[in-house]
Amino acid sequence: MSSCDGASPNCHFTCPRGSKWYACSDEPHFVGCCTSAPCNNATSSTCPQSDIRPASFDGALFDRIRPNNCINSRPDYWFTCNFTDPPFLGCCAINPCANGSCPLEELIPAAWSANDPDQYDLFSDKKPTTNSTAHLSSGEIAGIAVGSVAVFVVILVALFLLIRWRRRRKKLPSSPQPSKVSGDWYGMYSLRPQGGSPK
Repeated sequence: MSSCDGASPNCHFTCPRGSKWYACSDEPHFVGCCTSAPCNNATSSTCPQSDIRPASFDGALFDRIRPNNCINSRPDYWFTCNFTDPPFLGCCAINPCANGSCPLEELIPAAWSANDPDQYDLFSDKKPTTNSTAHLSSGEIAGIAVGSVAVFVVILVALFLLIRWRRRRKKLPSSPQPSKVSGDWYGMYSLRPQGGSPK
């Protein structure tokens, strides 16, 4: 069996053997480890007290986990303990961070805060989709489109200038041509022998 059995899809949240990680979308928004299926419970949508198990999490997520709720209990029973072994996440009637863990009889059903839907996304821990554009906002897509058009226009202008430059270059002579002097002008500049007068 893999170490992710019963864990969240990306193994960021883990449960003891025999239980499974749940993040229920329906009220009361149960989140945690349970031996039954709380999200399918039509009457209460929570894990019965006897089925709750201690939940753990990847310590790298510690700063992203905010205080959430405890079902039918005080919210100050919510704990996120990064330094226990394993790290603890959920609701407990005693302080598991100070005690090192939360005994089964002290566990309280936990819920993600409906006031902070990002917590549900975090706890759902969905695997990324293979379609990379699924995560792009319409603003990002528009930015990519405008940038692509701008690059295309720059390339067209560069090609136009290159073609124009080559045409002008072909019209100019490739090497200087010697100038020819004809007729009377030639005699004017010819050298006469020195020393005698012409006959």
